[in-house]
Amino acid sequence: MNTLSVADVATKNLEVVKIMLENGHAGRWDIVKPYVADELVLRVPPGLPFGGDYHGWQGYMDILKAIGTFFTDIKAGPREFATVGQKVIVVGSLSCRIAKNGKPISFPLTDIWKLQDGKVVEIVAFYYDTKAIADLAGA
Repeated sequence: MNTLSVADVATKNLEVVKIMLENGHAGRWDIVKPYVADELVLRVPPGLPFGGDYHGWQGYMDILKAIGTFFTDIKAGPREFATVGQKVIVVGSLSCRIAKNGKPISFPLTDIWKLQDGKVVEIVAFYYDTKAIADLAGA
């Protein structure tokens, strides 16, 4: 029986998240989809106009569409990664505009990705200031 060490699992999980981010930003969904578990839950802060829980592949696509509709001129800053157990923590930032009024905003963003058997089962997004984002959008 071939059992992966904790370090091997962490390395593999980090690789999965990086593959998903790189290929998702490029629209290569055929590469991303095999890493998304059927039971995926993506949790977005409820204080955001597009906040809530999104489920499975369709939910993953729905939240990306919602973010792309709510914001324009999206530019991601450099990312830092850390692994803890079955989780990968992604720390970065976004600079963008609110689509409906063009107001600019920049903020730190952290996501915690939980993986199981090489697939993402949960992503919890932490936006720095959900009230500021909602206020700028007039929500």
